[in-house]
Amino acid sequence: MKLSVSFFGSGQEPASPQRRYQNVLGLAEHADELGLHTLWVPERHFQDFGDLFPNPAVLAGALVSRTQRIRIHAGSIVLPLHDLIRVLEDWSILDTLSGGRIGVSVGTGWHPLDFVIRPSAFAERRNITTIGLGLLRSGWREGRIRASDPQGEQREVRIRPDRIQPELPLWLTTSGRRATWLSAGELGVSVLASTIGQTPESLAANIAAYRAAHHRHHPDGTPWVTLSVHTYLSDDRNEVRAKVETPMKTYLDSFVTQSASSERSGPADLSGSERAALLDFAFERYWSSLSMLGTPETCTATIKELDALGCDEVACLVDFGPSLPEMSRTLTLLTQTTRER
Repeated sequence: MKLSVSFFGSGQEPASPQRRYQNVLGLAEHADELGLHTLWVPERHFQDFGDLFPNPAVLAGALVSRTQRIRIHAGSIVLPLHDLIRVLEDWSILDTLSGGRIGVSVGTGWHPLDFVIRPSAFAERRNITTIGLGLLRSGWREGRIRASDPQGEQREVRIRPDRIQPELPLWLTTSGRRATWLSAGELGVSVLASTIGQTPESLAANIAAYRAAHHRHHPDGTPWVTLSVHTYLSDDRNEVRAKVETPMKTYLDSFVTQSASSERSGPADLSGSERAALLDFAFERYWSSLSMLGTPETCTATIKELDALGCDEVACLVDFGPSLPEMSRTLTLLTQTTRER
């Protein structure tokens, strides 16, 4: 099992954006020193939820400059919002600067407001993503891609700079839709998902379906499942709960607000007490299953459970409210615990 770090903080945190970016960079350096596998950087737009991350390529450039060994992955690029040539060029630069340490997960996007960037792509976002994945793979491998010039003529252009990795490591991001898991298997790419909103049973079924599809369509390939999991460790589980309950509920509330803003009805229509009850329920469910909020012993048990379900990599989401020293301590404890067992 590989251990990584996932960033996804909410803008409801009190610190300034500048301080929070410094925390991201400081935590990246610490994760690199600990020998963790990957830093995952998301793409979010216009909301408090994930407000530091409108452009994963720009932040990845800063992370590349501050690290030596750890991989830097987009987790994820909302592919329908982007020009494929620019994606290839941006990540070719990062691949070169990092010495071949980058990877990319792509997502379809789902929030209508995000698509003010490219309104025409919303209706066909899933098809655009599926086609785009194939073009990213071939464009990276061959170093060339075909596109239309201003006169409508098809022209072949070369992707610069030349890349270090011969193949672009690719993931498909899913929020839990079985169809997306199956698409990832059919396309022969890895999967990036979260444990939030999933039960052990649903997660096991999705992973099994993905692996079966991957083996069926790409018998010589290697399926890979990365799961983002909220993580906070201390030797006292009661202390953990006291520390994480409020920031986790704030984080979940930010997620609920974003989800509601994309719907005509739903959580936004709840009264204050109903919303509080919903957050209580969501926290208790996540606290008791598929999170790494606890002691080294309980988190080790969760890692074993995820391994048994078919997970290959746990991306520890730590920036949901704890301070930089607390996040660093969590990664240190987790690394020490897993190496000792």
